[in-house]
Amino acid sequence: WIDTPFHLNAAVRGAGCDCYGLVRGLWAETGGWVLPPPPLLVSIDPLELARKTPLFLEHLGLYTRPASGVEPGDVLLFGEGEGLAHAGVLLEGGLFAHALSDAPGAGVRASRFSPAWQSRLRQARRFLAPG
Repeated sequence: WIDTPFHLNAAVRGAGCDCYGLVRGLWAETGGWVLPPPPLLVSIDPLELARKTPLFLEHLGLYTRPASGVEPGDVLLFGEGEGLAHAGVLLEGGLFAHALSDAPGAGVRASRFSPAWQSRLRQARRFLAPG
């Protein structure tokens, strides 16, 4: 998924995804069942993201559960103001994968799960067992 270009509302490895599309795409690759469409975004405006936070959490509840700790493979949900603003997946070695929308460097990247990112973490979720 690294270097997949940013594309709002998409979830296709190598072609395009947003941060939530990355999470959905990884779920599908692990053998997860076909998901109903998630709530569509028309922009990445923080106010729209905050308004749709309950819908995204409901959708995430179809294939994840809250995690009591944070370990590689967990979905990380980051907050901005009143709602969720970003998602990624924790990797080994203190990194996490996420899709960035701002140029330069738009697309899926591995970044350090630094104290700055940790301070914005609102919730960690674990994928359910596929099947």
